[in-house]
Formats: sequence, C-alpha cells, structure tokens
Amino acid sequence: MEPVPVIPAWRVTADAVDVTAAVAAGLLSLTVTDKPGLDSDELTLAIADPTGSLTLPRRGVILRVALGWQGSPLIDKGRYRVDEVRHAGPPDRIEIKARAADLTGGLRAHRDESYDETTLGAVLQAVASRHGLAPAIAASLASLPIPHLDQATESDAHLVTRLAQQVDAIGTIKDGRLVFTPRGAGVTAEGATLPAVTVARTETASHAFGIQDREGETTGVRAVWRDHDAAEDRAELAGASGTVTTLRRVYPSQAEAAAAARAALTDIARGQRDLRLSLAFGRPEIIAGQPLAVTGFRPEMDGVQWVVETVRHTLDAAGGFRSDIEAVEQQPPAQRNGSDSGSDGGSGGGSGGAAVDITSLRESGVDWSGLSAAERAERAGA
Repeated sequence: MEPVPVIPAWRVTADAVDVTAAVAAGLLSLTVTDKPGLDSDELTLAIADPTGSLTLPRRGVILRVALGWQGSPLIDKGRYRVDEVRHAGPPDRIEIKARAADLTGGLRAHRDESYDETTLGAVLQAVASRHGLAPAIAASLASLPIPHLDQATESDAHLVTRLAQQVDAIGTIKDGRLVFTPRGAGVTAEGATLPAVTVARTETASHAFGIQDREGETTGVRAVWRDHDAAEDRAELAGASGTVTTLRRVYPSQAEAAAAARAALTDIARGQRDLRLSLAFGRPEIIAGQPLAVTGFRPEMDGVQWVVETVRHTLDAAGGFRSDIEAVEQQPPAQRNGSDSGSDGGSGGGSGGAAVDITSLRESGVDWSGLSAAERAERAGA
C-alpha cells in the first residue's frame, strides 16, 4: 500500500476576503506566535515578489488565520491587525507583521485614574468597559481587595500587566474578552481546566531542557507597604528569612504587599525548570497557558507538570509545518509545598494528494526526532 502524503492545510483572509491562493503562490513562511499576557500575539508572513506585481497590504487590514492538516478541520488561530509592511530584496519579498486585533490603540493610551476601596475584579471590569470588552476574571482573583490604586500617566494595557504581576496572574485579551487568570494554573477564567496536551519525544525534531536552582539562592521575598495610620513603613515576607529579595516598590496596603511577595516568590520558583520543544509535525491545537506533559525523555523532564508559555506555529516554503514550544513548570515547589506570608516589619495551502489525520502519525510508533523537514516528508511518504 502506498504511503499517504502529509500535507499542511491553512487559510488566510484579509478583511474577510479569502486570499489563501494569492499568498500560497509565493509563500516563504507564515508564523503565528501565541504569547502569555498582553505580550501581543503576532502573525508574520514572508511572500516572494519576484516580478513586483503583488500589492502591498495597507496598515490596519484584519488578517485571520487557520492552520491544520489536510483531512482534518482547520483550527482558528485568531485575528491580527497589520501594523508593519516591508519590501526587501534581492530576491524581492514582502514581509508583513500583524498583531492581535483585539489589542487596540486605546489600550495603550496613557490616562489618569484613581480607585479606592474596591476589588481587583471591579478595576478590571472598569478597564474592560472602557474598551468594549467583556470581562472574564477568575473568581479567585476578582475578590482580591484594593484599598487604593493610582493609575498615573499609565495605559490600561500596562495597568493590567502590572496588576497581573502583583498577583501572579495572566491578563490578556482574546476574542473580545479581557481574560484574567492565575498564572500557570492551566485554567480558564470560568475555572474550567484547559485540556492537557502530551508530547512524545518521537514527535520532536529537537529539545532543550534546563535547571536553575534559583529557589536555593532565594529563601524569601519581602514587600514593603506604607502604614498610614502609624505613619511608618512595614513589610510582608513570603517564604523564609535568610537570603531575602526585597521588592523595590512600596505598596499602599498590607494585602497588596503580601500578594506581591507571594507572586514574586512563586515566579522565582517557576524559573527553576524550562523546556523547549520543536515538533516535527505542527500541532495547531496547542496554545499558550495549556498544561503540557512529555514522555520518552529523562525522568527529570517526564515527571514535571509543564505549562506552555509561548508557542510558534510555522509553515515554510518547503511545505513543512512545525510547532515550537517554550514551557515552564506548572506547579513549582513554592506552590506545591505552600509558602508562608507574614509580617516582617478551510482552504489548503498545499496541493494534491490524499489526506491523512496527523494524529495517526504521532501514534504510529515512528521516531521523528532529529529529522529534517525533507527527511520527515520522505519517511511520511510525501
């Protein structure tokens, strides 16, 4: 029986007009990058323009991308607003960069606001309302008290990022929603668990794993807050005394200082292990924030609960489709063991051929690790 060819499939629309065929004719590369937080998701396109006949897209055009494999439904990867266009050569080519369409200019405009005797959820709801977004805030975070908060010459995008850092959360905008969830928890704003994804070593072209004993170097984190009643500064300590890192900012309340110290200690612990994977066959269903398990590697890697921090899905001119994953430990030691805090003072981009469910290739038992795109295609029968 002849092997079934493996062909990437994809679709690109520009202001709702399907331009897949026009792009496919000269496609050099297409990359979708999914990042955590308000590090805006990004789409980059490189298209050959040997005759100079292609029309340069105007800034502001909304591109929508879907990726997958022939024989399987395409997976929508979001909407992107073109914000940079370049023409380079030789050989002549057009380079397009587009960022997540939901991250509008208004979110980056500086403003002055003050919030008193409120909650984190209420502040984020106010931000969402200003920009026509639906708030999707995890209940465990929404109720956190905010006695006082100043937004002085600060954009709403920066404010959301700052608040997320203080409580070890991720703030992002997806599909018209302001989403705010615990960082690395692998859950949606509604509390539902994101589906876990498993990657076997045989799926990978390469990998890199690292361990840093950052937790061993830092035993605790101190955050200073201003006690206005006593007219003096006090401190909250997360972790243990010893080698203590002190946060630079002075917080307006004890609760905010304690939350910031815990978040910083958790972030230090999270950085102990990191993992990078390059998948021989792209898996467009993988998204940032998703729980990840790996098999077939060393015990130090297989035994860790990972969470995807960043994922890049790339199509190339040779017909390859890969996914590059950056992951960190999902539940670092500070979270597992607990930490004390106390006062311290549609259309296919390929051509022809029968289709195949890529899942069958992942489960076929064939070792794809370390193979080039050409070698993978030959072994798959493309």
